[in-house]
Amino acid sequence: MCLAKEREWLFDLLEAETGMLLCRKRLRVGIEKHLPAQLRGLGRLRICHGNTPLIDRRGLPDKPEAHNSRAAIRLGAYPLSFPSRLSRLMTLPEPLARLRPILCLLGLGLLASCGPAVNEDGIARRTVRDINSVFDDTARAELALSPETATRLGLEEDALRQTFNDVLDDRSQARFERTRLLRIELLNRLSSTPDIPQDSQLARHLEIAREQYEALTELEAYGFGRYGLGVARPYAVDQLSGAWVDVPDLLISSQPLRSHQDAEDYLDRLAALPDAIADEKRRLLSDADSGILPPRRVLEALERQLRPFVSQPVQTHPLIQTFGNVVGGLDPSKGRPANEYRQAAARLMLDEVIPAYLDFADTVHRLQLGAPVTAGLSALPDGEDYYLDLLAFYTRSDIDPDFLHEEGLQAVAQIEAEIDAQFEALGFSGGTVAQRLAYLAELPEETPALTAETRPVLLKRLRALVAKANDALPEIVKDAPQASLVVTRMPAFEEATFAGASYVAATADGSSPGLFQINLGDDETWPAFTLPTLVYHEGVPGHHLESTITAQ
Repeated sequence: MCLAKEREWLFDLLEAETGMLLCRKRLRVGIEKHLPAQLRGLGRLRICHGNTPLIDRRGLPDKPEAHNSRAAIRLGAYPLSFPSRLSRLMTLPEPLARLRPILCLLGLGLLASCGPAVNEDGIARRTVRDINSVFDDTARAELALSPETATRLGLEEDALRQTFNDVLDDRSQARFERTRLLRIELLNRLSSTPDIPQDSQLARHLEIAREQYEALTELEAYGFGRYGLGVARPYAVDQLSGAWVDVPDLLISSQPLRSHQDAEDYLDRLAALPDAIADEKRRLLSDADSGILPPRRVLEALERQLRPFVSQPVQTHPLIQTFGNVVGGLDPSKGRPANEYRQAAARLMLDEVIPAYLDFADTVHRLQLGAPVTAGLSALPDGEDYYLDLLAFYTRSDIDPDFLHEEGLQAVAQIEAEIDAQFEALGFSGGTVAQRLAYLAELPEETPALTAETRPVLLKRLRALVAKANDALPEIVKDAPQASLVVTRMPAFEEATFAGASYVAATADGSSPGLFQINLGDDETWPAFTLPTLVYHEGVPGHHLESTITAQ
């Protein structure tokens, strides 16, 4: 067998972990080459938290004065629910459908031992093998940095020949420095590969990998923030991410619980959570001493999330309840009884986890007094240069911020003009586009209050939209995959943190499908006319299709 079984895990890892990043860069190249200028730069290909388009998540326009001219709005004799018309704006341009995502770029080394003496671009097999060996080592190094990523991808410990489901990522400043040096070494290896034809596919793969590591090492040289493949955050922790929310999400949504060993691993990770929070707290305090502190509003929002998370009764806390429910199905003759697992988890929560959260919340509260009132990276040391490097990380190295800003303004104006034309065709005129959208959002028939009765109705409508999109998919994408997408409510503990909706990619081993999660908390509002665009962005043909094609 040419491809060893024990190495197949790398394909799964790279497809899911680096696929989104590499797809985005490949698509950017394709967009620049194939799309007309007026359409370039309009796509945002990331797994993200979606929101209501053009109006904020409360259904209000961006400007409060937009409510003042409601009397000028005139309604035609047409139904107000017209999702198919507005959703047309989100249709993928045909050239995008022809661009194939780069599959497992860093995993190509596993195939180097197969095939003829030269590849399709005329490159010697030995050269291909040497370059792909660098890709292989790079992928293994990145995986070693993040055991949490390995778990989220559904990888098997036996395949990796190491245990990882019982440990958390190292969030210390010392690990940050080691990671920075490691990535410099990886970049040097990527930059020292043999010369190959620049128009070859392998050369393009190398260019993409080098660009990513050049951008990563530029940002890590500042000495603060958190960085990974496709992800860059300027602060040690914030109101949307950090061990305080990432680890509970990992334990509840991705941690295997099929055996007694899995249950022990869960407890080990729960016991490690306080140390992970402490590491980020130390980094936050150290950064603050150097003038690197999140804006006050970020710290205030973070504190508002921390205290309620540990104020609920322990026995009904999601970290305990979910775990307790699952371990009840384990055979007690092969390990601890279920009650003993539950008691151990509850003790950890009471004795270690809750005190760690409260101590962190107190620290965050104290830091608010010295935090910048005005949000912006310009408040950081070398903030202007950091902003440019951060922008380059998400776009390209020679990007001009003013150009991007102007492109954004033009895109908004174009979209508003198209929506205005649709409104006029329906006889819905008068007022600005924002005013008319706000008017629609406030109509009870468009935005019913979220109750025990209306939430299932909204989920049913979203599932129907997914089915409709799947039916239309063959007309948009050739040989489009039909992968399962589960539409569900966002977990309760995340609803207080994440507004809107989000997409979670399927695990690499296929044990968990893609998830489209929507926030249905009491404070959320979901106008019916915004749902199709939300589905088409987060689900099909958006991030779910992107993720599925990459994982193939």
